Amino acid sequence: MDPRLFGVWNSDEKDDDTRNSIGSVTMTFTHDGTLIYDIHENNKIQRINLVYKIDGDMIVSDQPSHPKEQVTIYRLENDNTLILEFENMKTKFIKEKK
Repeated sequence: MDPRLFGVWNSDEKDDDTRNSIGSVTMTFTHDGTLIYDIHENNKIQRINLVYKIDGDMIVSDQPSHPKEQVTIYRLENDNTLILEFENMKTKFIKEKK
């Protein structure tokens, strides 16, 4: 695990590419390998419960209810900005302050 990931991350809605590709998303990475992916749309939240592991610079996630591993390259900037690259698309997340 990469302890820098632990916590709550919100999609950077100031970043045009992120806003246009995924909209408003919150990801919560926990110490036990749980990843909660919340999509905020029309005053509703769609929650996807995932598990994850780290392999080098990749987050390998899986949805137990519909098993299929997804691999996303990640990079951290300044410990509060997370850049994800999935299928040649980059998105940016900002870590919530505690």
